[in-house]
Amino acid sequence: MGLIDMKLFKMTLITIVILTSFFLLFLWFANGGKGYETIDIMDYRIFEEYNGESNLNIFPSLIPDNTISSDYIYHYRDGLAGDKYQIYLKLDLTRNDFLIEINRLKKIASDFDSSNYAYPAYEIDNQDDDVYEYALYDVTNFRIYYIYLERVPKRTLKFPKKLLPSSYSDLWW
Repeated sequence: MGLIDMKLFKMTLITIVILTSFFLLFLWFANGGKGYETIDIMDYRIFEEYNGESNLNIFPSLIPDNTISSDYIYHYRDGLAGDKYQIYLKLDLTRNDFLIEINRLKKIASDFDSSNYAYPAYEIDNQDDDVYEYALYDVTNFRIYYIYLERVPKRTLKFPKKLLPSSYSDLWW
């Protein structure tokens, strides 16, 4: 190899190393740096690091005392294209608490949808700025699922995918 070929080889190698480093840094930032997650129902409504695009009005301010069972997930992750949030609350309620909560949802929801989800849904936000905020209800079991998603890929969901709207799109995240 001549002197020029050696210099070209070294410059090509340095360029590859630099580009690979930038690509790996990009992937790290795109998937998020810091994050937070809790599944402890005692942490409900303590939304650490929340700076999302909603007031989270779909969620009840308090969990009814007579709640039979509940599941809760709050997940937050920094992202290069914006922070990612997923909040999930499932409540199995008494009949009376269920009816009270359905009436509250009717008053605050901007839309009702019985065809785009596995269960009838009250929506506050659906796909505006990559945000989904809705509540699904199962009248047979007096169960309500409250869901808030902001820039969350399907592959990182912490709850069953069947609870997503059929039109859910995560194309850009």
